[in-house]
Amino acid sequence: MERILVQDHDDGKGYSATLFENDQQLIDAAIERLGFSYREYTSEDLEFIDNEDLEGLLKCNSTVIEVATQDKWSDYYTKGKCSADFNLTVNSSGHSFRHCVRNELPTKTEAAIFELEDSEDGYGLFTISEAVQFIKDHHADMHIDTYKALTKILKPRLKYRFISEKTIIIEDHGHDTPTVWLARDHNHIIDTAVKSAGLVFRAYLKEDVNDETCPLFAEMLEKHDCIIEAGTQTESSYYSLDSAPCRLEAALYAIESHTIKLYTLTMTEARQLVDGDKSQYTGRHQIEVTKAIKDLIDV
Repeated sequence: MERILVQDHDDGKGYSATLFENDQQLIDAAIERLGFSYREYTSEDLEFIDNEDLEGLLKCNSTVIEVATQDKWSDYYTKGKCSADFNLTVNSSGHSFRHCVRNELPTKTEAAIFELEDSEDGYGLFTISEAVQFIKDHHADMHIDTYKALTKILKPRLKYRFISEKTIIIEDHGHDTPTVWLARDHNHIIDTAVKSAGLVFRAYLKEDVNDETCPLFAEMLEKHDCIIEAGTQTESSYYSLDSAPCRLEAALYAIESHTIKLYTLTMTEARQLVDGDKSQYTGRHQIEVTKAIKDLIDV
């Protein structure tokens, strides 16, 4: 799963953001930045252990997970009836150590995530959908460097997620002059996609599976509580909630499927194009498209 690691530099410069495309990259970052280590012990290891804390736990538990970083003592996890948090446990020599009982032992990825988020260096981890929601919730009071760091990562993966309310849409169908229209708001784009491109955007739950359900689709619903179908009436894709496009993205992708090239401009970008910034639109018939946009925004 892709995750974004955000670090607060605590120097008035906001945050930096790093994308990890898989769990191993995240684990490697925890090792490099925190000295993270993760080791599983079983009762078979007892004769080789010279650690009174660990030895005491293994005498009562079949498996113990030891997690450590360079800045703190080891934490130990055992399986059992879940407790709320870490407990301080005292061994026979009077030394105390942190011990957490969980319903399921943490995986190496889960442990790395916990240590990064628990670090005093100000790390935070987001899935892609969590990062999008974070921007929506905090855009008004977010440091500009935070916004830039996150959107630099997010925009290539969420092509249309940051479309503003009023948007210029340019559809290049490969013949004549491209079609230019002003989307009044997100619903206008979605309604247009339904009418012109046959937009399909549906959610399916586990209870929707029946004898006629495609086996691959049924298998996906065994792994996820909800699946999103997004596409057109002729071609759709299926996503888990975490990886699914939003309805606006799905609408613009549906419109784009009927074109050679689809361009979107915010009103600010459109005005910059009209004022002479040709970099805002590099497609065909630039003069005609610029005039059409000028007519739209002058209304």
